[in-house]
Amino acid sequence: MGIFDLKKMHDIYERELLKQTSPYRYYIENIERKDNGGTLLGSSPLFYDIREKIPDDYAKAERMRIASLKDDEKDLFLFLGDLFSDLKITLCNAKGTLYLIFMNSDCEADSEIIWSELSKGIKGVCYFDQDYVNDNGRLAPFFKPDFSYDTFMHLNYIRDIFAIDLETAFKVYRDLSVREDTKEAELFFLYGCLMSHTPVHIGKTAIHIRSDERTEEEIYDRYYRENSSEDILNAYEDLRRKKGYSQEKERYYLSIIIPSKDNGRVLKHCLDSILNASDLKKLKLQIIVVDNGSREEEKQFIVDLIEGINKKTGESVWAEYIYEPMEFNFSKMCDIGARASKGNLLMFMNDDIETGDPESLYRMCVYASNEEAGITGIKLLYPGSDLIQHAGVTDLDCGPSHKLQHHSDSKVYYFGINRFVINVMAVTAACFVLTREKYFNLNGFNDKMKVGYNDVDLCLKAFEKGYRNVVLNDTFMYHHESLSRGTDSLDDGKYTRLQMERSLLYREHPVLKERRDPFYSSRLIRDTLDYSVNVMPEYEKRKTRSHVRIPEENELKWLKTVHVDKNVHFNIESGKKGRAIDTDQSDYIEIEGWGLRNKADNSLYIRELFLIPESITEGNKDKVIDPVCVSLFPKKREDVIKVYKDSKKAELSGFVAKIPVDIIEKNVEYLTVFIMTSVITGKRYKALGEIYECKE
Repeated sequence: MGIFDLKKMHDIYERELLKQTSPYRYYIENIERKDNGGTLLGSSPLFYDIREKIPDDYAKAERMRIASLKDDEKDLFLFLGDLFSDLKITLCNAKGTLYLIFMNSDCEADSEIIWSELSKGIKGVCYFDQDYVNDNGRLAPFFKPDFSYDTFMHLNYIRDIFAIDLETAFKVYRDLSVREDTKEAELFFLYGCLMSHTPVHIGKTAIHIRSDERTEEEIYDRYYRENSSEDILNAYEDLRRKKGYSQEKERYYLSIIIPSKDNGRVLKHCLDSILNASDLKKLKLQIIVVDNGSREEEKQFIVDLIEGINKKTGESVWAEYIYEPMEFNFSKMCDIGARASKGNLLMFMNDDIETGDPESLYRMCVYASNEEAGITGIKLLYPGSDLIQHAGVTDLDCGPSHKLQHHSDSKVYYFGINRFVINVMAVTAACFVLTREKYFNLNGFNDKMKVGYNDVDLCLKAFEKGYRNVVLNDTFMYHHESLSRGTDSLDDGKYTRLQMERSLLYREHPVLKERRDPFYSSRLIRDTLDYSVNVMPEYEKRKTRSHVRIPEENELKWLKTVHVDKNVHFNIESGKKGRAIDTDQSDYIEIEGWGLRNKADNSLYIRELFLIPESITEGNKDKVIDPVCVSLFPKKREDVIKVYKDSKKAELSGFVAKIPVDIIEKNVEYLTVFIMTSVITGKRYKALGEIYECKE
């Protein structure tokens, strides 16, 4: 192997180390550069600051083939200069179309990206992605969603970098009625521009905003504070009111449908929280409990509970109990309740929900009653904690998932994603609201999905009809998740059913297989529940599996006779079972540990793990159990290199093996043998480990 190949091996190692150490830097150097090819130009001859005196003969400037400024153009520029006083505003000509470009005043702009995109002749508003930069480099990328109306009506997430063609800006300026209040006028002007044409999201990072904050968490916190100040909140409230968005009624008639069985005490807690938290001057409630076959004592408890509610509450609340023994089918039970409902709004609620904010029910009704609204959900927390259970459903590689699940709501995540009202593809039926008319127009829940994904299916039907689904992350309820039926992923039978229901969901909605969630950028991670750049080491990806082969006879002979190398060290630290994502995949055994060769350049070795059957139990006596060799995914382990200080390029000495579950026999003791093969000489080095046995 020559010098070039050695350099290639070192480059591969450094890229993998960078991926695991600094995912965003890896993205910038290995993905963004290929996609963009742009360089920071700062001030370009193509861009003119509208606050400076633009020469009347700027038609003669390079690529600026237009007539001299008109008086109304100057008036518009003066107005916008005052209105967006904290932004840079420049004018450019992109192949004959004039654009106004608005950007954060303390930023560097990639003008080549902006120019090339505007040259496509976009009408109305287009906006770009952004990130931040401090003395340590770029951080905190804001990979934005496609235009999300409800999100914008609570958070101006496009403001730091967007462009408007001059013709649209003029039209909105002439029609603008609000001019005296800067924040209010700014929102109304931008709203008018956004509504003129379908806004275009350019998924490229066009600006880098200078930041004094040292961490992404600090940037998110500041962003949230700046976008939730009193003057901004008041301006948004006025915009929503004047545009007929979420107009409040004197009173809503809400039917709350709660499937429940053998869970009377939990149900009572749920109903008490509804009655205690509801403002019955604003809400008329019909509560419908659908029971699929509680045992007699539980049934009587619920009957007494319902009668007690009706005696206490009068006409403001009426509770009903539908007892219909049958196999548990959440979809069918909800539909039974919906057909018995009287309210013009339907809320589907688990019996383990506990209301928190006393305004939450009313606010959900306000949003759900909008003509263009689909299904309205709410942030759910685990009881007695600030841990998030639900803040919206996102389409990930593993299927529709609860982003930020188990994360503490005490922190601000990803530019306030857990603090604002946002559009999402789906919300959980643990608690959501839609109009009765839309429920039946959408044909309700799919009763073939008895337990899982029925809520996602209904939300996607609304989404595909053009309705907007929304989650209220500025309020909350508590959810004692899966209290009544356990956790599906821990039970083989339930997990198989869950996989089948997910497959049905994919057949019904091909958009999921296309991985096209418009509210979640493809540049964001698709395999975990946090928000970060979509760069992952292979060992973290749920779909990856180790390459498995049966060793040749001469290999096994060599393994038995060759001496252990005193410089090769390894250890297996854990083994556990992992679940497959799709029905066409297998579950896997995940083995994690570390291994290196001391006093050597570890980037120049291929590592493999051999599992040699040693002791076989009585039940496996008649089986032919083959030894196996599995490939290993590298994992960064700083703790190991602190011990083996003479090793070189050993930061990736950790490893993860992901072996299909049918390869490893249960209750068989395997001798573990760790092999390192030099890519230069082909020589192999061996270390023996402890006995491994799979007992799951």
